[in-house]
Amino acid sequence: MTFAGVVLPGQGRVFPTGRSQASVKIEAAAEGGFAIFEAAQIPGVPGPPLHVHRSYDEAWYVVEGRMEFQLDEDAFDCPAGSVIYAPRGTAHTFHNPGPEGARLLAVVTAEALSLVEALGKLASAGPPDPAAVAALLDRHDSYSVDRL
Repeated sequence: MTFAGVVLPGQGRVFPTGRSQASVKIEAAAEGGFAIFEAAQIPGVPGPPLHVHRSYDEAWYVVEGRMEFQLDEDAFDCPAGSVIYAPRGTAHTFHNPGPEGARLLAVVTAEALSLVEALGKLASAGPPDPAAVAALLDRHDSYSVDRL
């Protein structure tokens, strides 16, 4: 179904990310092109493991606060207003180094939303088992990277 409309503040389906709650603004654009969600980033909480998506692209806009991103071997300190892009095949991870909270707006290939939601569900009960994370990533055409 093609979405045309407006998502007002406070609207959108919510799911846990393991660090906070994400609010889905767009499930999938026409022909499943992309999804958009917003999530708070708690300071000091580890982000996802360094990983690669074979079939998904991801981009983030730092709405408030400061985030640290790693793209392949490069690390970036990203204050509010920064845009980060990890096309498929790029190893990436992120976290909020603190001490203040941060918020990200993510724009992802539509199919990536189900992976983010599944990882959040795993992480909601505490640090997930690395083998469970690896299996989930594999089911979503992605994989963890130990080191670059």
